[in-house]
Amino acid sequence: MSETSKQPENEKIYFHAILHPHRSLGTKGFLILMIFVFVVLLGVSLYFWSLGAWPVIGFAGLDLLALYWAFRINYRDARTRERILLTRESLILTKMPVKGKEVSFQCNPYWARLITEEQDEEGMTRLCLISHGKSLEIGPFLNAPDRESLARALQAALLLVKQPPMPS
Repeated sequence: MSETSKQPENEKIYFHAILHPHRSLGTKGFLILMIFVFVVLLGVSLYFWSLGAWPVIGFAGLDLLALYWAFRINYRDARTRERILLTRESLILTKMPVKGKEVSFQCNPYWARLITEEQDEEGMTRLCLISHGKSLEIGPFLNAPDRESLARALQAALLLVKQPPMPS
């Protein structure tokens, strides 16, 4: 389902957000980390090689490859996106995963509700959009403060949309 075909051009947008996972380590930091780990593993490997424990070099290489592979998967998963678009006529939540098909959930904002789950130590752990018995989680990759901020902003926009329009 195309997200642009559902919204008329002249319809006012009350809420629009594009969500994506946060990654604190950028490309430069990743390169510095990998060089640092390589130098440390090389030093440790050479020390053990001088003691006659030459297989340590191979295992250190495997450690470096495993670390690189884990970061590459992490960065690939960071390309996932969610788009929330709210107009008076519709609320559209579109999930754009890295792999697989785009999933779109569209409903009338009058019937939409936000449901949250909270824990004492962690804050808001889950935010779901519910309409007509269908439910879809919003921003599972967000941290608790970002999820709470999104919930407040989206709830305020939903309340605004549900109010009758002011006469011109």
